[in-house]
Amino acid sequence: MINLLIADDNHSKLKEIQEKVLDYLEIKSTNITVVTDIINAKRELKEKQFDLFIVDIQLPRRFQDTPQTKGGLELIKELQGSKRYSLPSNIIGVTEFEESLESVSDEFDLHLYKLVKFDRSSDEWIHQLRNHIDHITKAKTSNLEREVGYDYDLAITCALEDVELQGLLNIDANWEELILDSDNTRYYTGIFKSEFKTIRVIIGAAEQMGMAPAAVLTMKLIQRFRPRYLAMSGITAGVKGQVNYGDIIVADPSWDYGSGKYILDENQNISFLPEPLPIRLDTDLKSKISRLCSNDKVLQEIKARWPANKPSESLKAHIGAAASGAAVLAHSTIVKGILKHNRKLLGIEMEAYGVLYAAQNSTRPRPSVFIAKSVCDFADEEKSDLYQSYAAYTSAMFIYSLALNYLEFE
Repeated sequence: MINLLIADDNHSKLKEIQEKVLDYLEIKSTNITVVTDIINAKRELKEKQFDLFIVDIQLPRRFQDTPQTKGGLELIKELQGSKRYSLPSNIIGVTEFEESLESVSDEFDLHLYKLVKFDRSSDEWIHQLRNHIDHITKAKTSNLEREVGYDYDLAITCALEDVELQGLLNIDANWEELILDSDNTRYYTGIFKSEFKTIRVIIGAAEQMGMAPAAVLTMKLIQRFRPRYLAMSGITAGVKGQVNYGDIIVADPSWDYGSGKYILDENQNISFLPEPLPIRLDTDLKSKISRLCSNDKVLQEIKARWPANKPSESLKAHIGAAASGAAVLAHSTIVKGILKHNRKLLGIEMEAYGVLYAAQNSTRPRPSVFIAKSVCDFADEEKSDLYQSYAAYTSAMFIYSLALNYLEFE
């Protein structure tokens, strides 16, 4: 939010600026300082740096003195010529009088300051002030974001410490546990390194499954570590016939399959009307991920390096629909119901939508975010834990390969 100084001795004009411009732009009163004369304006400008100075052209030297015809302009010139004051980066002159407007227009143009004609019979001055102030606010926000910048190159979140987190920690990255007094989450920092890249990585595991814990962890990772990319690894149920054990599913789109409402139909039976609000994968990021998905050599190398039990099918990676929900599924009938939301459904799990929603609505700078989970079962009556560790491994290695070979960190 910008800090704003207003110098004007006309109470009714100040009230209209407040109600029609500042309240509309939701600028808090704590960010606004109002003075009525030159002396008090100089006092404020000596003590504080303001982003914007709105100054009346006809401004008195002291309160209740007769306003000087060019008092506002003379004040600006004094600010420019002295190091005792903090010159605001943006200045807007305001006047009700046409002759005042004309008398200072050349000077204001010379310094690229804005001039606004205050006119109670028209709304033009309102729109001009709103647009000027809105532009200044957005410019400051953008500059602050650039100053903050990114810290870590990649953050990876997961849901299960004993399976999914272990799949990440098995990557050779010189992991070190990061313990924070103010946070009970377990974080690990590491380095993904190749001949051409060195990538700073932070990982964290939620204490329990579900969209809410995943969203909270995502917000903490973004706000505390400011990653350029954020990924979620782990395991997911797949749709039988569409994917195989260990296959990686990159969610696009993702949605909450529990979003909707229950109603009674004409036969007094309870029926669910879904209302999905899907989140899509960023187009540029999707292009990079697609290149790895089509690199069969790398995918088969990932499978070959797994030392334990693994399926006979070739490892594949898919970009496709994945639904998130609050419950662990172990019945094919429920899967068929979710398939009605999207006939191209590939995966069903419990966290992805929460991660994507949190990242999409986080503070800036926001990371580029994606979900890459691997199939460990098919959410049916034959559900087992046989391939959980293999799936956690293929998911983690997919993200590792993507980061080192396809993502850009400059």
